[in-house]
Amino acid sequence: MATDENLQEFCNTSVFWNSTEFVNSPWPRVPPCFQTTVLTWIPCAWLWLTLPPYCYFLYHSDNRKRNIPANALSAIKSGISFMLGIMVLVGLIHDITKDVGGRLSNVPPAVLLSVFLRLATFVLAGILSQVERLCGIVSSGIQFLFWMMLLVFNIVPFYSKIIIKEYDKDLFKFIIFYLYFAAILCQFILHCVAEKSDDADPSTPEEKTASPEKTSSVLNRLYFWWLNPLVISSVKTTLKLEDMWRLNEEDKNSTLTAKFEKHWRQQIINSKIKLQKIMASVRRKQNVYTKASETSEKTPLLGGKSGPVFKEGRVPDPPVPPSATPSLSTALVKTFGFMYLVSLAFKFISDVLQFASPLLLGILIDYADNRGEFSSWRGYMPAIALFLASCVQSVFYHQNYHVGMAVGMRIRSTLIAAIFRKALTLSPSSRKDSTLGEIVNLMSVDCQRIQDTFTYSWSLMTCPLQLALGIYLLWNVVGASCIAGLVVLILMVPLNSYVVVKQRKLNVKVLRLKGQRTKLMTDILNGIKVLKMYAWEPFFQEKVKNIRDQELKDLKKVAWLQGSTTFCWILAPYLVTLATFATYILVSPDNLLDAKKAFVALALFNILRLPINLMSQTISLLVQAVVSIRRIQDFLVLTDLDPTNVHHSTLSDYAIEVENGSFSWDVDAPTPILRDINLKIPEGMLIAVVGQVGSGKSSLVSALLGEMNKLEGTVNFRGSTAYVPQEAWIQNATLMNNILFGKPFIQKKYQKVIEACALVPDLDMLPGRDHTEIGEKGINISGGQKQRVSLARAVYSNSNVYLLDDPLSAVDSHVGKHIFDRVIGPKGLLKNKTRVLVTHGVHWLPMVDVVVVMVNGKITETGSYDQLITHDGPFAQFLRQYFINEPDTEIENEHPDVSKIKTQMLEKVESVTSDALTSDTDGRRLSLSVRRESKKLELGKSSYPKPLEQPVTNQHQKLTSEEVSQEGQVKWSVFTEYGKGVGVLTSVVVLVVFSLYHSTSVFSNYWLTFWTEDQLLLNGTERNTTQYYNRKMYYLTVYGVLGGIQGVLVFLYAIILSLGMVTAAGRLHHKMLRKILRAPMAFFDTTPVGRITNRFSADIDIMDNTLPLTFRITLNSLFLALSTLIVCTINTPYFAAVIVPMAILYYFIMKFYIPTASQLKRMESVTRSPVFNHFSETVTGASVIRAYKVQERFRDESANRVDRNMEPYYINFSSSRWLGVRLEFLGNCLVLGATLFSIFSDLNGAIVGLSITYALQATGILNLLVVNFSDLANNIVCVERIKEYYTDVSSEAEWTSPNPPPPDWPLSGQITFNNYKTRYREGLDLVLKGVTLTINHGEKIGIVGRTGAGKSSMTLSLFRLIESAGGEITIDGVRISDLGLHELRSKITILPQDPVIFSGSLRLNLDPFNEYTDLQLWKALETAHLKSFVQSLTGQLQYDCGEGGMSLSVGQRQLLCLARTLLKKTKILILDEATAAVDFQTDELIQETIQKEFRDCTILSIAHRLNTIIDYDRVMVLDSGHVTEFDSPDNLLARKDSLFYSMAKNAGLVVDIRGGKPVSPLVTSEPPRDPTSRPGSASSQEGVPPPASPVGPRPISPIGPPLTPISRMDSQDTLPRSSSSEFETNDQSGSANGKKGESEV
Repeated sequence: MATDENLQEFCNTSVFWNSTEFVNSPWPRVPPCFQTTVLTWIPCAWLWLTLPPYCYFLYHSDNRKRNIPANALSAIKSGISFMLGIMVLVGLIHDITKDVGGRLSNVPPAVLLSVFLRLATFVLAGILSQVERLCGIVSSGIQFLFWMMLLVFNIVPFYSKIIIKEYDKDLFKFIIFYLYFAAILCQFILHCVAEKSDDADPSTPEEKTASPEKTSSVLNRLYFWWLNPLVISSVKTTLKLEDMWRLNEEDKNSTLTAKFEKHWRQQIINSKIKLQKIMASVRRKQNVYTKASETSEKTPLLGGKSGPVFKEGRVPDPPVPPSATPSLSTALVKTFGFMYLVSLAFKFISDVLQFASPLLLGILIDYADNRGEFSSWRGYMPAIALFLASCVQSVFYHQNYHVGMAVGMRIRSTLIAAIFRKALTLSPSSRKDSTLGEIVNLMSVDCQRIQDTFTYSWSLMTCPLQLALGIYLLWNVVGASCIAGLVVLILMVPLNSYVVVKQRKLNVKVLRLKGQRTKLMTDILNGIKVLKMYAWEPFFQEKVKNIRDQELKDLKKVAWLQGSTTFCWILAPYLVTLATFATYILVSPDNLLDAKKAFVALALFNILRLPINLMSQTISLLVQAVVSIRRIQDFLVLTDLDPTNVHHSTLSDYAIEVENGSFSWDVDAPTPILRDINLKIPEGMLIAVVGQVGSGKSSLVSALLGEMNKLEGTVNFRGSTAYVPQEAWIQNATLMNNILFGKPFIQKKYQKVIEACALVPDLDMLPGRDHTEIGEKGINISGGQKQRVSLARAVYSNSNVYLLDDPLSAVDSHVGKHIFDRVIGPKGLLKNKTRVLVTHGVHWLPMVDVVVVMVNGKITETGSYDQLITHDGPFAQFLRQYFINEPDTEIENEHPDVSKIKTQMLEKVESVTSDALTSDTDGRRLSLSVRRESKKLELGKSSYPKPLEQPVTNQHQKLTSEEVSQEGQVKWSVFTEYGKGVGVLTSVVVLVVFSLYHSTSVFSNYWLTFWTEDQLLLNGTERNTTQYYNRKMYYLTVYGVLGGIQGVLVFLYAIILSLGMVTAAGRLHHKMLRKILRAPMAFFDTTPVGRITNRFSADIDIMDNTLPLTFRITLNSLFLALSTLIVCTINTPYFAAVIVPMAILYYFIMKFYIPTASQLKRMESVTRSPVFNHFSETVTGASVIRAYKVQERFRDESANRVDRNMEPYYINFSSSRWLGVRLEFLGNCLVLGATLFSIFSDLNGAIVGLSITYALQATGILNLLVVNFSDLANNIVCVERIKEYYTDVSSEAEWTSPNPPPPDWPLSGQITFNNYKTRYREGLDLVLKGVTLTINHGEKIGIVGRTGAGKSSMTLSLFRLIESAGGEITIDGVRISDLGLHELRSKITILPQDPVIFSGSLRLNLDPFNEYTDLQLWKALETAHLKSFVQSLTGQLQYDCGEGGMSLSVGQRQLLCLARTLLKKTKILILDEATAAVDFQTDELIQETIQKEFRDCTILSIAHRLNTIIDYDRVMVLDSGHVTEFDSPDNLLARKDSLFYSMAKNAGLVVDIRGGKPVSPLVTSEPPRDPTSRPGSASSQEGVPPPASPVGPRPISPIGPPLTPISRMDSQDTLPRSSSSEFETNDQSGSANGKKGESEV
């Protein structure tokens, strides 16, 4: 009372607020005191209270970079603000002076306070407008809300002054107020317009694609009007990637990564501190144990008084506790927590406004039951308030969605970047634990799940608030009876908790299986060519299917759990309603369930239905996200490469310095791979590293790069590094970009590099020359070309130190000499650079400055060639071993200069080795001498030949096809295909059961109207009668039975649908897998592996998890929408007049929006593949990228690709909000129509309550229906993409035929080509043009020809990897085109050039079908010289080969492929340059085994070197797809005009002595040593290394003046040598003249 009196005195009026007067008034009368105080103070308080944080925001905002010049809009805003202040003062002066002798004291205090508060606020608003302009704010949300509140609150005096006719009392004040109101209205309109900045000049190309979101006004952004141009353009034409706007700065990957990295680094620091504290505590405990263990002989055996004596001196280190592990979730919360809180704030406001609807519904039901007693405004005002509250709630709800989805997008973008960065720094042991397929799975599946969870997790956060508000309002309606409903909800919590725990365990298993499946698919796709040649597709198909079946089994268990939770949570609101109503009517006979109580409670329960339903789904998502976060966290905390492995100090006197180094691939290995490494290399030196296979040469290079774990010692580099790996790493880019590798293009320098690296002839054969796109992993260039491109990349980099790991192994002798002379050697382009060359080519050793000899992981000798050759040490023993085992390949295909050098070396070796060479070796030496002398006669005539390498399969500049996507709306056939996958009967049953469920649900609500309108129950005099009680129990029982029926129906629906969708996912995956394994090789040649992997990982995951959830929600929304419209139309037929136009609008919106959304989803899917392609490529070449120190460039490229992927995604979910706001506005119009029709009709309160209750659902449901249809169309795109692969991808021929050949076919192995023609793909030129020939039983046929002649095409044709374009091939009289592919391929054996090994055991790689016994396998391994090696392995035949055979060396992989060949041993053997890329020892082993084991077989050998086929029965010479010569080698060599003769002459196989007869090589009788050893191992498993010199290692410390660079050979080059001064050094300059040092690279 005292407060009311004080307020009356403060306002100088009779009352502050009178509810009775307000309600009973004929119009909504608000007391003047309330208008002067509350309605004035609230807007002003908003502006003043938000000023401090707003100023802080303005000061730190990035918007300050934006320049907004002084403009009319800003000036008008400030001017009107100041004018409003003047109006307020004028009004005050008028109030003072209107009475004669008026004084200020006559004005009420409330008016004075209101005037001065408004005056100060308007001045502040005017100044703030200019401050905002200077700070780059185009539209102020603070001021927008201020002016909106001021406008809304001034509506009350606006109508009040008109109704009370103030113009009759004080016309001047009346006019001033309406001018004041008009000015406020103008200010509000002006604040709906954004200011223009100079930065947003549309004439600049960049800003044309910038998103208009950040330069839009607040109202524009609230209603997503900034999307209008894109939506309109999408109606006119199909959206393209070029139409996408750039991401906002705060959404870009680079911005997000910088913020996340800061918090993640802090987490790592904190975890290290915690771990140190834990370890310190452990050490204190260990000290106690140590003291107790310090015993002597006199110490009592039982410990005496000191207690027991501990045998161990220390306790074991404890496992790292979870608290000491860096927390990824904490880092994410710190990075994105604020924006997530903003999203929750929007949701909080939306939830509060949502509960206004039931309160207003109660008022409307009261009005309907008492129309005659209430004024009409008490009907239409709540209806309008309901409409406005719903509109405002809709805006906040969609802003919550928009911000939440943006946060989810940012998290996914950030995690992809974090995984990418981590993959570039993994240590060797970590790389062994995480395969490429598993890491891709983290990026595709786990990141997507985390994004989805953060997008919808706000429902879980705000659900308790909604429940609390709902329970509170229910308490006001039905009292304590609502506790019964709350108990029902609480009872469901334990069940839900149990389901969550079970589901989490299952999700861990499912994700692990997904990782295994993705890893296996990556293996299959990487080795698909070999897989097809071996006819192994059925085994791997079955293996993938087994993993998938186990995955589906677990998914079905998840489906049962989800079905149970769906049953509980869909039925929960009904059970809560039933429990509440039953308790309410049973606790007291006086409790009457009338229409108001029933339908207000029902409306509240309907509001609670959505959060309760979403809670179960969100908990499911949250469980999956927790598992995914843990998996990514485990990956991010794996051990990194130690950056201190290699120091880069410019103070060192040496270019490379290693002191006392010990290195290992595995830190837990018992012995290091490299030991006691001491190496000091001055600048400009050429160092050769030699040693037997497995001695540690490549490991030494890896150690110098910092790729190995440094156990002790120091490594220092001075300057930049270039690295050429043994297996060339090629990017999916143009040949030029592979060479430039991010460096600026300098024409003269570039030309010199490609000339020196012998790439000019190759460019002439490529259709786009150096602009030709190189396919994934260099698929369309040969091995030698890859190696030369890799070398050219290193040369062009102009680094200080070059690490060259056997770069000349894949090229022939002539090309090798050219490259050595022009690039590596003493007169090459790199002559002034420091070069470390690992080589098997001993003929280069006299021309190097220092030779480093390695034996068993140690440097045993160092020195110049001249120094080391003078005594019988490890180097001399190495050379001796080399010449004993040197294969004919190395002898007969040599350049004359090389031959001369080797002859001289052989003489020196013989003279210094302690035991003379054998007589056989003498004969071999004689052979070398004769041929090398004869070669001198040909020296002046020989010319540089084109390399004899594999053909270039690419015939167009662009090899990799762009990923195409469908356009427009998703076709109905996609939905029907998915329906077939679910099952037609299952689909029909689901629809019938769900229809019955919703029919029962609608009837149960109608049952409430019957209940609340029953006259017996409404009659208070009958309350204590038995009839009254029975009637009440009758209604309650039927209501309960209806609930039970709904429960059974919804359970059936949930289980059947969930299991059906899992079945569909399994069927569609199997169809795609089956089709991909049957796709022709042309498909794999033009489709990147990452693109196919994307379908098997991301798209399958969407189909497994996201699509079923979307489908269930969409189906539920559809039936709810139909129920709503039917109920509203039945109750108020006039409502149909509103439904028809609204339905038309809905139809048109869906007609143009859904195709647009689908296209955006397709674009997001298409741009996702390049992210994975780039990642796979980067991980494969990580060591090269680290060597060149270009990690940041690759990270930037990854960030750009992620941003391009996020652009359509961001626009897609923004357009969903654009749609949602507009659809909900239409839904609110439906509510307004239904409400007005209800209150202005004669319907009773029960029917009005039922109609409005359903109408209130319509707003959300109709919007949810369209949005979910859109989401369904977006997610069904995954089915479309999967269907595209198993319907649109062509298939190769059938694997089996109706008439298979006899089991013993072919008996002889006779092959006949009859006018055979073929091409690689449709639209390309023929690669074989009318080939006609016959190969007889047991013949050994050599196939030779220049690059592109068609050699490999012939072998591919035999396997039918490319099909006939004319003619036919027959084997033993059977046309291969009549056979099934597996019937053919299983009868032909191939030893490919690239040894492909699959992840898994050795047994799996030898015999996947388990056709052979262990004894047969061991026999094959023994014949392939691998038995001893395999016996030394852990697990032997079960030894895991690792991803891509990473646990084996290249030689061991090739020998394993040989063992496969020996097991299969068919009548026809194909050798596809099988020894081109292996060392001479492995070459000799393979050649010897083939000659022995396949002597009765027909052999076709593509020759990399002519000497390997010189003793074959016949030689086939191919040229441009034609067989130009086909005869015995003797006959062809006898014809000096033959092409083979000229090739042999260039290769040094023809001499002019002894009547021009070719000299056949002599073969040494001593068998070669087995080169097999473990990769990185320092010791050979079978071959015993030569003994070390008794003198011991000769250290290189330090290399002084005697070892300065010298040139020991000055032979003429086979090509004109360019002056080294012409090669440009400066990357930034293209001029040839200049400064000292420009002659260097």
